[in-house]
Amino acid sequence: LTLGTGASITHPGSTVSMVVTDVDGTAAGDGFLCKVYSGNGSVAFPIGDAYGTTEYSPSTLNFTADLASSTVCARVTNARHPNWPGTNYPTYITRYWTATSSDNTFTCTASFTYVDGDVVLGGTPQQIEAALYHKVWDGASWTTRNQTDVDTNTLSSVVNSFSDHSAFSGSPLAVTLAAFDAQATADGVMLAWETVSEQDNAGFNVYRTGSDTGPWSKLNDALIPAATPGAGTGQAYTWEDVSAQPNTAYFYRLEAVDLTGNAELLGITGVTYRPAQRRWLPLVR
Repeated sequence: LTLGTGASITHPGSTVSMVVTDVDGTAAGDGFLCKVYSGNGSVAFPIGDAYGTTEYSPSTLNFTADLASSTVCARVTNARHPNWPGTNYPTYITRYWTATSSDNTFTCTASFTYVDGDVVLGGTPQQIEAALYHKVWDGASWTTRNQTDVDTNTLSSVVNSFSDHSAFSGSPLAVTLAAFDAQATADGVMLAWETVSEQDNAGFNVYRTGSDTGPWSKLNDALIPAATPGAGTGQAYTWEDVSAQPNTAYFYRLEAVDLTGNAELLGITGVTYRPAQRRWLPLVR
């Protein structure tokens, strides 16, 4: 559907008043809503999808410089982008927009609105929605733009070219944790953890508290070194807390430290330390 230069959309968009550009959760065969611009200006594209739940997720394209007469188009697809870079970016939205323009020289503030149900939170510990950043796909790689406005569910950034727009975690997790466990032993508490992947990881710190709300005290004097510092593969680790007191409940917090010194909380586990009972038997001669 193409609107000419004299056409305008005056009715506010909604789930019952919009142009549907996706009915099957894929971009294949889907259409665009297009508008002919005579030059710089702003147009709201009242677009949405009818795949599963009908959802309204509009776009506003505000050209502020250099746009000549041009046909500008937008569509939305109700799915995670097929080029999502993977689990190192564990928080994302299941929606992306595609914008095009017949004039490739311009400055545009491009804004896109998602719905609450699009947000998938991931990571250990789980990330929050504020981890989302506007991401622009150029056909080969992603560019990180502005942080998502979580109050209005909006991605908005200044761009000078068009392609696909979505949102996911702003930066990769340095370490992805698979498991973190604490077990009482005869001499203390044995901590065991396993990582799925490690990016530029230098090592770990272990903290302990008597309450899951803290305060936390670091137990290791020196950094517990990564098995292969800087490498990307996952590893398995153990570390024993020999200062644990009998019949006491503890919580442990695991922290990863990258090669530049930045720290990242990975997980929390708890245990009550009850050492194994030792029995002394008489010597039989």
